[in-house]
Amino acid sequence: MPAIAQDGDGGIPPPPEVLELKRDRDQAIGDDGFPIVLDSPSVPDEAIDGPAFPIGVVTLEYMQEHPNLPTIEELERVRFELVQTPSGWVGARPGLPTMTLSLADLRDGQVRNLHASAIRAIGRALVVEFRERSLAGVLVEPDSRQISARLRDLRDEDETGLTLLIYNVRATELHSIASGDRIRIEDRIDARQHRRIVERSPVQPYVEGETTERRDLVRRDLLDGYAMMLNRHPGRRVDVAIARGAEQGEVEVHYLVQEGKPWTVYAQLSNTGTSNTEEWRQRFGFIHNQLTGRDDILSIEYITAGFEASHAVVGSYEARFGGSDRLRWRVQGSYNEFTASDVGVLEEEFEGDGWTLGGDLIWNIYQNRNFFLDVVGGARWEHISIKNATLGTGNEGEDDLFIPRIGLQAQQITDTASFFGSLNYEWTMSGVSGAQTATLEQLGRLSPDKDWQVLQWDTSLSVFLEPLLNYTAWSDPSTPRSSTLAHEVFLSFRGQYAFGKRLIPNAEQVLGGLYTVRGYSESAVAGDTSWVGTLEYRFHVPRALKINPEPKPLFSSGRPFKVSPQSVYGRPDWDLVLKGFLDVGQVYNSDRRVFERDETLVGAGLGVELQLMSNLSFRTDWGVVLDEIGDGQEEVGDSRFHFVLTILF
Repeated sequence: MPAIAQDGDGGIPPPPEVLELKRDRDQAIGDDGFPIVLDSPSVPDEAIDGPAFPIGVVTLEYMQEHPNLPTIEELERVRFELVQTPSGWVGARPGLPTMTLSLADLRDGQVRNLHASAIRAIGRALVVEFRERSLAGVLVEPDSRQISARLRDLRDEDETGLTLLIYNVRATELHSIASGDRIRIEDRIDARQHRRIVERSPVQPYVEGETTERRDLVRRDLLDGYAMMLNRHPGRRVDVAIARGAEQGEVEVHYLVQEGKPWTVYAQLSNTGTSNTEEWRQRFGFIHNQLTGRDDILSIEYITAGFEASHAVVGSYEARFGGSDRLRWRVQGSYNEFTASDVGVLEEEFEGDGWTLGGDLIWNIYQNRNFFLDVVGGARWEHISIKNATLGTGNEGEDDLFIPRIGLQAQQITDTASFFGSLNYEWTMSGVSGAQTATLEQLGRLSPDKDWQVLQWDTSLSVFLEPLLNYTAWSDPSTPRSSTLAHEVFLSFRGQYAFGKRLIPNAEQVLGGLYTVRGYSESAVAGDTSWVGTLEYRFHVPRALKINPEPKPLFSSGRPFKVSPQSVYGRPDWDLVLKGFLDVGQVYNSDRRVFERDETLVGAGLGVELQLMSNLSFRTDWGVVLDEIGDGQEEVGDSRFHFVLTILF
């Protein structure tokens, strides 16, 4: 028989609100003051409600005692809804007056008739209570020595007590099960690379005699939160499965760890060069997400414009700090060679180079399921030198900057939406670096402040429209045409506030081009304070195609290629994204000189992006200028195609 239920027949003082219930023609008040359903041919319905059992006292009993389970007294206060009929109490159903009761309310010594549906309703309420406490695997049933699975009353003729047994489970074993390219097939069960995942699980088997707090209850909130934290590491997806254990009341917790190849080599070609450099830029990179198997990440990238005009090398290494899963450290450095147009200075001609070296601590201070809030703090040292051709030969400058920073970053990723936000405050300390106003001015801008502060922000939100506009239809897997994730809206807003300080060109923000305001040339304008916002609609064509449960290989052999979804909510092995976008941005110059301009940029257009597996991506966006900048530098109606081709190995 399914989970428990109880019913009452009279004698309980009704709450005041019951006395105010409207008495309509199908409802009356019984001698006990409770609403009662009169002469309804469908209540009770034996097929739904089952037989009635005379019950005086309902007793709750755990099959396995545990110090971290809710007490019996707490469970007796759990509320449930029943309907009173002339033959006894039944489970609630639409259209009938109900009473909200608890087992504690019914402890008055009276004997009541409870139909099987009422006993089930009580059981469901108790199971929901355990679920709200994140305790998984709980089942509540009448003692089979009193009421059989076939709803036969096995009690003695004068016995009216009923015991409801609470079957709870304990985790007695933990295992990891790997999939993907990182772990060899023969090593996938309890792989040594995943030993730490098991060892740091918030649920652990209990060993008799241990003095530490028991953690063997299957707490779904702890398991899910732990898996979501593990999923923050790039290239890894962890799910939790519960399997039956060797004995009744025992379960095994399985961590299903899916990881691809831990390293990636990529090459990228794009027309994101500036006016003084090559139009086409090349980017080559290497990322290893498990360099030493400690969730440590190495990233190295080389960027150039035709291998002549511009060069940059950027590297970083990030790992756990000590044994903590919540605290990480990162060291990063770069070297770059640049021209005036790279930093948004179009009225001068200079070239320069520089290097940076810095480090950060990233501390996850808050987690609510898949929402994470981190504090980031660190500092970097920058060295910049330039040779300014506009001011004549021999005009060279160089200086050093020491820049501490503190900030917050938030992240939430689900199957239907993703959010990222960061807020950083950074400032220079000339007393540490020795920077001087005169030498800073030689870096390409008149009268920069010796010390400055900036507040930088970056937010983005991506939402699929189907569950947002019609969640009921989307969540119904029997209607595949409405259960897609094909229509997406992307929003972003980012910028920098300079607090009225004049910055050197390398610290200004540039706008224009593929990654800011499309339709304009790259790095068209620059300013101390700036902001840029994007609104973009994306239609994922393959996800809207008819489901094909049996995909075939593209060629005569090889693994099947999913041209369309293989199942409801599934994703194909390729994507063709059609876009429409609007970009808007502004730049402001602090203490603006007569030759400096504050500018507004507005661009709109269409785009297409093709993705094949995880190996190739081609993107082209066509943007149209909607607001003129400069003295005819960019005019309304000007347009530009932006291209990006990325190949990953």
